[in-house]
Amino acid sequence: MKSFLVLIFLIVLAAIAYFFIKGKNPQLVSNTEENIAKGANTLKREVTNAITQLDAREIIQEMKKEGRVVRKKAGEIGEKLADSAADAKTTASIKSKYALDQTLSAIAISVNTTAGKVTLSGQVDSSDSVKKAMELALQTEGVREVISTLQIRENGTK
Repeated sequence: MKSFLVLIFLIVLAAIAYFFIKGKNPQLVSNTEENIAKGANTLKREVTNAITQLDAREIIQEMKKEGRVVRKKAGEIGEKLADSAADAKTTASIKSKYALDQTLSAIAISVNTTAGKVTLSGQVDSSDSVKKAMELALQTEGVREVISTLQIRENGTK
């Protein structure tokens, strides 16, 4: 499961890097969000297929190596992946909004989403920037709650 979260994080990171390379284009942001969601859904289908297929040779190997064979219900794993995909999409959407905003830095603000609960961390220039970052996050689909631990830089204006 950890490797899937890392994969999703890398997809989000790549999307953010792409925004800076390609420029700040709203249509590009929308397309990238869609591509991230499609990629996450494809990953979910592939994992579900891999888990639901039982192979007698694999079972024998597992029995020899581990002394037992354990398989989780695919729906359970698929649900967790769907939640992770939704969280990754939410994070990407928030980071995209930050990338498009002239007053915020998508690089300086870290966004972590778990079950619709968003945590913002990093450094910003002012209390207005904290306010703006929280507002943009709250306006994002799938967000239930926003927690900010954003710090105002020493040379901040407000």
